[in-house]
Amino acid sequence: MLLDTSERAELSHHIKVEVLCMEKSNLIVETPHGASIHKTEDGQFKVCDGENNCRITRTLYSAEQELGVMETGFSFPYSTAFHLARVG
Repeated sequence: MLLDTSERAELSHHIKVEVLCMEKSNLIVETPHGASIHKTEDGQFKVCDGENNCRITRTLYSAEQELGVMETGFSFPYSTAFHLARVG
């Protein structure tokens, strides 16, 4: 069975919607910057930044840590090592 162009476009749209719905069902959190944590089928966690650069972690705790690094640009303990300079 051959599909014409409009039928192919409609089928493609439906497939994209189904994939998006599947991805959203595994979504744990998404930040305003577009970073997200998804649970994978094998029980691990995929952490992605807003540009869809992703990493896999084994625990939700490490996924949250990784998300924090993506959002702030640095990780503990470096984030606490910055202090305001005192002038005078």
